[in-house]
Amino acid sequence: MTKNEFLNILQKNLMNMSENERHHYTEYYSEIIDDSIEDGMSEQEAVASLGNIDGIMEQINTSGSVATSAKRRISVFGVIIFICASPVWLSFFGIYIAIWAVLAALYAADFAMAISGLAGMAAFLFILSNPASAFAVLGYSIFSVGLSIIACIGLNRLDFYFIRFTKWIFRSLKNFLTKEET
Repeated sequence: MTKNEFLNILQKNLMNMSENERHHYTEYYSEIIDDSIEDGMSEQEAVASLGNIDGIMEQINTSGSVATSAKRRISVFGVIIFICASPVWLSFFGIYIAIWAVLAALYAADFAMAISGLAGMAAFLFILSNPASAFAVLGYSIFSVGLSIIACIGLNRLDFYFIRFTKWIFRSLKNFLTKEET
């Protein structure tokens, strides 16, 4: 079952509740599914990990709320540690910005390599009078464009993992700075 199918069924089962409560529960389960997908599960696995809809509805109806949903408030201790450790995390933030700058520079170099390869292919037509040079330029051009494509795929993958790492860092920081109310 996909996330949308699950949420539609949940909405239909929650019709006896107010719009605000329906929205709360659908957002809650949508976030759980999204978090599971971010952690590496497929969409179907994430939905299946929630259990069957009847069990979820029974839990909502008997307790009046989801057992695992708890309000969070800012932890004073976490904020104090956060402020005291600011020289450390600001240094890491600088490193984080530098990594993004390196990735941007690598994308720029990749783009330049692709453009130079395409320009070389165009130049091939103008230097056909010297076949050795023309085919050397054509070979370089094909190699350059191919390498550019491979580099772009690698950079996209690197970005994907770096963004995932960023989400994990911010989620961990949020969990550290807040605590559940009882």
